[in-house]
Amino acid sequence: MKTNYALLTLCACALLSGARPAAAQTPSFQHVFIVVFENEEVGSVIGNPAAPYINQLAATYGTATNAYAITHPSLPNYMALTSGTTAFTTDCVGCVTTVPNIADSLEAAGRSWTAYFEDFPGGCGTSDSGAYAAKHNPFAHYASITSAPARCAAHMAPFSQFTHDLAANALADYIWITPNLCDDMHDCSVGTGDAWLAGIAPQILQSPAFANSVLLVLFDEGTSNANGGGQVPLIVASPWTPPGFKSATAVNHYNVLRTIEDAWSLPALGQSASASAMSDFFPLAATTQPSEQVLYSSDVTISGSAWMKVADPTAAGGFEVVNPDHGADALSAPLAVPASYVEASFNAVAGVRYRVWLRMRAQLDSKWNDSVFEQFTGAVDAEGHAVYPTGTSNGIIVNLWPCATCQSIGWGWQRNAYWLADTGDVWFAATGTHRIRIQTREDGSAIDQIVISPSRYVTAAPGAVTNDTTIVPKPGVPPAPSGTSTPFGGTARTIPGTIAGSDFDEGGEGVAYHDTTAGNAGGVYRATDVDLQASADGGFNIGWIAPGEWLKFSVNVAAAGAYTVTFRVAAPGSGGTFHLEMNGVNVTGAISVPATGGWQAWQNVSQAVVLSAGPQVARLVFDSAGAWGGIANLNTMQFTSTHATGSTPFTGSPLAVPGTIEVEQFDNGGEGVAYHDTTAGNAGGAFRSTDVDIEPTSAGGYDVGWVSAGEWLNYTVNVASTARYAVAFWVACLGPGGTFHLEANGINVSGTIAIPDTGGWQAWQTVTSSVSLNAGVQVLRLVMDTSGPNAVGNFDAFTFK
Repeated sequence: MKTNYALLTLCACALLSGARPAAAQTPSFQHVFIVVFENEEVGSVIGNPAAPYINQLAATYGTATNAYAITHPSLPNYMALTSGTTAFTTDCVGCVTTVPNIADSLEAAGRSWTAYFEDFPGGCGTSDSGAYAAKHNPFAHYASITSAPARCAAHMAPFSQFTHDLAANALADYIWITPNLCDDMHDCSVGTGDAWLAGIAPQILQSPAFANSVLLVLFDEGTSNANGGGQVPLIVASPWTPPGFKSATAVNHYNVLRTIEDAWSLPALGQSASASAMSDFFPLAATTQPSEQVLYSSDVTISGSAWMKVADPTAAGGFEVVNPDHGADALSAPLAVPASYVEASFNAVAGVRYRVWLRMRAQLDSKWNDSVFEQFTGAVDAEGHAVYPTGTSNGIIVNLWPCATCQSIGWGWQRNAYWLADTGDVWFAATGTHRIRIQTREDGSAIDQIVISPSRYVTAAPGAVTNDTTIVPKPGVPPAPSGTSTPFGGTARTIPGTIAGSDFDEGGEGVAYHDTTAGNAGGVYRATDVDLQASADGGFNIGWIAPGEWLKFSVNVAAAGAYTVTFRVAAPGSGGTFHLEMNGVNVTGAISVPATGGWQAWQNVSQAVVLSAGPQVARLVFDSAGAWGGIANLNTMQFTSTHATGSTPFTGSPLAVPGTIEVEQFDNGGEGVAYHDTTAGNAGGAFRSTDVDIEPTSAGGYDVGWVSAGEWLNYTVNVASTARYAVAFWVACLGPGGTFHLEANGINVSGTIAIPDTGGWQAWQTVTSSVSLNAGVQVLRLVMDTSGPNAVGNFDAFTFK
């Protein structure tokens, strides 16, 4: 966990003195798209009102302002673009050369290529045909291709096939496109060619194939003799090109070819060996690569009370966010200022197409409970126009059922609504941190995973739309290590309590901890590779922390339930992240470190967690550094119970789930421990001598009555198996009742449940919910939330199935 502070000092000085940033590099493109137009100087296209789309494309991506063709006429330039040599001096029809070419290089490297030509007659295309000109097809002039008709048929195709291949995401790595003699501006106007490009380029930019790809729009030659072939327009569109970027570097067709060769580690052909790649168009590639963004419910924040986090053993990380069903009508549009919503942060690269997937579940698998709205900060469409912003009534509908009668059962993945044209795709105007907001369209939905994908899931969902069990792993999260560590000092640390970071387990590198550098940089307390130093906060803190490092702690959790864990951190800059795992499960989500003012200026950062009881292994994982270069120093982590009960089962043994629980059989332990009742004494005078009000029921047995908002009852139970259970509550009320909910280990698992007017205090009806419970002994709490005109209601029993 070392940081070279001398190096940091030198870097800081270099930055202050105006040192240049790291040089850009040429990315390894997923696809290369090349579109070649004809015979225009840069000034006749760039800035020309007759070419609105080309100019919009240039403003959205990048332009070479000092680009030149090699020579005149057309064919030698096409040959230069594909072989690094002009090969010919005229537009000869049917002439061939044996020089090595890009097609040969691609196939030798195991890469695929297809050349599409508008009005292509088929075959090897060595003769003109209508508006197809063989001089604009360089591949028809290489002997290695034209001598093999099967190779021509496999790699040269009419342009009409392109849209089919694009829609099917069946494109080759290298895609060459030549319009016909009119659409390429040879025989027709600049406006004609611009309109043609406007019909095809958006399809490319918005397609899955454009993820991590580049589109090159260029001209074979100009009308002047500047630098041999005239100064020509050249537009570079890619995820790594800043909007409106302009390069004044002198380039020609050999530089274009070299860019592709460098991207794919192909041999430099002909004159391209003396040219350099156009890497200045990809400044973001040196530091920023688009990556899969995977969020769990533990990563989200909730505003308002309609949404809540609840434990769910079938969900990623053991939790889901739920918007309980209250029967509200579906909204026609998102609210600009919603009362309640879910938000999460993620990172995105400017100009990259991201497809957004939610794993959802509808309460009771109902089509009336299965849709939400998505909104984003900084989202744009492929053309750079703002879309789906938070704080507006514009958003993407995500509807789980894939058609009106196609029921989705349990968890399922979805990205849009089947009746709308939205794809679930977004771009972002700026590279950096953005936020997704999810708000209610139809109440009753639950979400456990959000996947924002630039590549892997742009063509297929992460999992099924019904009965799905897919948990998408978080990229870059270190896997749980193998090997058994032992407690430092021989005794497991107790939770609740404070654990010193320096008291990590015994076991050595890769077993009890992982540290990227040898030796203890601070040289104190313990002889391991973990870097420790004396702390101004007391004791010894962990320092010199690097991303990917981790520490294990053997712990013993006194009781299952909800806890707050508080980490003592210090850092001169913000943005570093870490998380805490229990038995390999991330229980905190990503925790961001604030700028505390220095390496020994200590502050608290806290996170709510739910822990099971008993011995287990905690693992503290350091995930990422802040923009300033470091993560933090860490001293202690303190666990405080937020739901300690101390109650014991009424019968001496935990009540069984599944099964029926009689409400009057709440735990022993007294006021504030086993129950909370707002009035002294048992108003019904039956069954038990406590402050809980119990009376005989008309059907035999007892019920709890005279119930007020804020009261609660504990029940120690033993859940037979981890599962989702249907729970039915027997309730009665004269007039409209109030609301209540059920908690498991301090987590609301039922959502808010309303009691109807049943017609009398002994007129019993059931109200139901669906809850997820973990196996084992735990504490359920029945909590009274609001009162109706008379009371919350009477309670007889609740049954789990």
